[in-house]
This record gives sequence, C-alpha cells and structure tokens, in this order.
Amino acid sequence: MSVRVQLKAGRDGLPLTRWTHAASYLGLSPAAFAHCARLARLRSILRGMELPAGGLLVDLGCSDGFILAELVQHGDVPRNWQLAGYDHGKRLLKAARSRGLPTAYFAGIDLNNPDAKVREPGDLVICLETLEHLGDYRSGLQVIHKALKPNARLVLSMPNEVGLVGLIKLISRPLLRPHPYRGFFKDRRQVLAYAVAVASGRNLEPFRTPPRNGWGPHLGFDYREVMRYIDAELVQTGSWAVDHVERSGFGANRFLIIRRLGPAAGDRPEPAGERARVGQVSAR
Repeated sequence: MSVRVQLKAGRDGLPLTRWTHAASYLGLSPAAFAHCARLARLRSILRGMELPAGGLLVDLGCSDGFILAELVQHGDVPRNWQLAGYDHGKRLLKAARSRGLPTAYFAGIDLNNPDAKVREPGDLVICLETLEHLGDYRSGLQVIHKALKPNARLVLSMPNEVGLVGLIKLISRPLLRPHPYRGFFKDRRQVLAYAVAVASGRNLEPFRTPPRNGWGPHLGFDYREVMRYIDAELVQTGSWAVDHVERSGFGANRFLIIRRLGPAAGDRPEPAGERARVGQVSAR
C-alpha cells in the first residue's frame, strides 16, 4: 500500500467533517511535501534510537493522533510501549481517541501554562511543530522539561521561517489557501517589512506584538531564538544536553534530539549560569 493510500485511509477513518492532520500530508503543495519529509525524518530518528522493549512515549501537541498512529503502524515504536497524547483541542482529542490505539491515552493540556503537567513523565517525548503556535514558547519548554524522565530523550521539531525557505513559505501560503495571514499584518508596509526581515535573516520575534495566547500562522516565529533560549536556560544550566540537530527535506524544519539531565522530572530548570555548562546549541 502506497504512502498516499495509507494517508488517505487515515484521513477517511476519522469522524471529522473539517480539517484532519492526515489531510495536510496529501496533494502536491509545498506544505504536503514538507510534512511528508518531516514525518520521514522523524521515523528515521526513532529507528536510529534503538528503543528498549518497553517505555512511555509522550506526544505534546498530538493533534488528532495521526503521528502516533503512523509510528505504531510502521513499527517505529516498539509494540509494548505505552503512548500518551496531549493537546488543547477537545475535538482533536476526541478524534484521537476514536483511532482505538490499544496502548494509548489522550488528555488535554495547556502548554502556555508553565505549571501544566502530564500524568506521567515519558521515556521519550516528541513535540512536533507545536511551539510556533503557542503564545509563549518559553512556558511550553518548561512543560516539556517536566514531561521528561531523567535521562529521557526529546525529539523537538520547529519550522524554519527565515531565509529563502521562509520567503518561499511566505509567498506560497496565500496562493494555496485564502487569507492565511488575516489579523497579523496591519498594512502592506508591514508585509513588506516582514518579507525583508525574512529574506535578510533578521530576528522575526519582534513582529509578534502584541502578545497573544496562541498563534495560527507561523509568522513571527524564529527557531533560532528558541535554540538560543534552550542553550541559555536549559543546556548551560545542566538540565538538557543536545545530542544533535538535523534538518528535514528542503531545510523546512529543524529537529533537535535532546537528553534530559538532572535528578528528577518535575524540577524547574535553574536560571542560566548557576550550574556548569554541558553543551551548546548552534542556531544554524
């Protein structure tokens, strides 16, 4: 069965009348190609981890459970692993539960709340293309930290919205769907200023003003700033160690493979500078 047929089956099997996660992997759009490349890279990363026979996989920002279902179906996660998916959308969680994954449970979470906790920290945590939609990714990273057991690993992916890739995304989205940036730009002058910032590689975060509780478009998200924050507040404090950074196809995404250090999950990361430097993240 081809990947396209499998994705279509996954989409059609859900009792949803609107958007489904699988639908974003179908078609010939640049977004579909980027999504398929991202999924292929994730599967490759997990297969290379040589996961033990048992453990708990936590998916923060699980959407309708499509990614977890794909990983189970293709054997990228050992059969005896428990699965836990978390999202803020009730409709998406209902759809995820309808998949009937035998070892999975799904629950709500607000990643904008730094005090939010998962039911049980995981041996492996994935957070895929989620931070860019939060009102404050720093709060989300605190929740991710608490979702990791000591020595657990994290696969974190973020979109690249800068440079040539970012410019292609910026231009192509309005061609593929109506009004993708509604409510973000005040006028054409701001659109031009943003396009110049993307093309020249400037920091995009200043465009995310005033703050919001959440963001639909990726506009104003800069993965390089997130990586700098991770280095300063989590790596340099000895809370995390970044094993390596990868790019998905076309450079559309960045994958960070991270290990949780420290004595116990649930501890807040200490402020930067209070513990020995463990490693450094390069925001390339």
